[in-house]
Amino acid sequence: MISATIIARNVRHRPARSLLTIFGVAVGIAAVVTLVGAARGFERGWLKAYELRGTDLVITKVSSRSPMPELFDERMKDDLLRWPGVREAAGAYVDLVSVSDKSNLFVYGWELNSFLWRHLKLREGRWPAGDEERSAVLGEMAAEILGARVGDVVPLDMYELKVCGIFESPAMVENGAMILSLPLLQKATGNPGKIRHINLRLADGSGAAEFASVRAAVKARFPGFQAYTANELMRNNSGLRMVKAMTAVTSTIAVVVGALGVMNTMLMSVFERTQEIGILLAVGWRRRRVMWLILLESVALCGVGGALGSLLGVGGGRLLQQVPQIRGMIDFAWDTRLFAAAMAVAVGVGLLGGLYPAWRGSRLAPAEAMRHE
Repeated sequence: MISATIIARNVRHRPARSLLTIFGVAVGIAAVVTLVGAARGFERGWLKAYELRGTDLVITKVSSRSPMPELFDERMKDDLLRWPGVREAAGAYVDLVSVSDKSNLFVYGWELNSFLWRHLKLREGRWPAGDEERSAVLGEMAAEILGARVGDVVPLDMYELKVCGIFESPAMVENGAMILSLPLLQKATGNPGKIRHINLRLADGSGAAEFASVRAAVKARFPGFQAYTANELMRNNSGLRMVKAMTAVTSTIAVVVGALGVMNTMLMSVFERTQEIGILLAVGWRRRRVMWLILLESVALCGVGGALGSLLGVGGGRLLQQVPQIRGMIDFAWDTRLFAAAMAVAVGVGLLGGLYPAWRGSRLAPAEAMRHE
C-alpha cells in the first residue's frame, strides 16, 4: 500500500513526463496491434474463403516467389479429375487490379459451373450467363466501394464489364471482390488457358491417408507442383511471410524505442528522488524493496501505455479499413489473445526499461543520498 502511494504521488508530481512516457509506449503498442491484426485478418480471410468453398487441397506451383502464384496450363485439371478419390476440380485465376483511380480489388476468374460459386448468396441481379458474356458480379462491399449497381459498367484493363449481379460472402476477400468467368478474365489479362490454382474436393469420407496419397501423386506426376491444404498455402505465401516479417521488425523497433524512453524517464526519476530513496533506505527499507518500487512504477506507466495503445491500435485499424486502396481486402482480426500479448509486451518494456534505473537506485548509499540536493 505504501509503495502504491509513493508511485501514484511520483506520477502525479511529474505529469508531463509521465504522460509522454505513456504515450510513447502507447504508440509502439498501437503499431504492434494494428500490424498483427492486419496480418491475422488477411490470413483468416483467405482461410475462411477456402473453407466456405469446400476446397480440400489447392494445387499450385511451389517455385513462385511472388505474392501471386505462378501461372500454369489449365489442362492439368482434366488429368486430375480422372484420379481416384478426386470428386471435383476447379481452376481459378486471381489477380489484384486497379478498377478505378482510387480503388484496388481482388478479381477472381472462376469456372461458371464449378463448386466455387455454391456458397455465395445472390442479393441482386443474376449470375453471369456464359463465358463470353462481358459481365461480372460484385461483392456487396466491392459494389459499395465502386458505387456500382446492377446494370452499371465497370472497367477492367481494356474491357468494360456490365455488373449483372451483387452477391454476399462471409469472407471479406470475396465480399470485397469482383468475380467473372475464368475465360473472360484470362482474355482480359492476356493469359488465355492459364490459371493460378486448382481447387480440389476429395471424395466424402477422405481421411489423412487419402490426402497424403493425392499429395504424393501430385508431386510425382507434376514436378514443380504441390498440393497444399489452405493452412499450408497461407504459410507458404511469400506476400504474407513478408507482411509478418515487417510486423516483427516494426514491433521489435517499437519495443526497443519504448524501452529506451522508459529507461530515460526512470533514470531521471531516480536522480530527482535520490534524497527520498536515501531516506527510505535509512528507515529500514531493503534494497530489494527499493528496486521493486522503481520497477513497479515503470511497469505501471507501461501498463497504462499498453491499454491505451491497444485502443489506438484498434482505432487505427478501423481507419485503415476505410482507405480506398485497401478497403475490402483486409478484415482486421483482434482477439483477447492479441490484447493479452500486447499487454505482455508493454509489461516487458516496463521491466526492460526500468531494470537498470531500479538497480542503480537500490545501490545508493543512504547517507550520501540524503545529502543529495
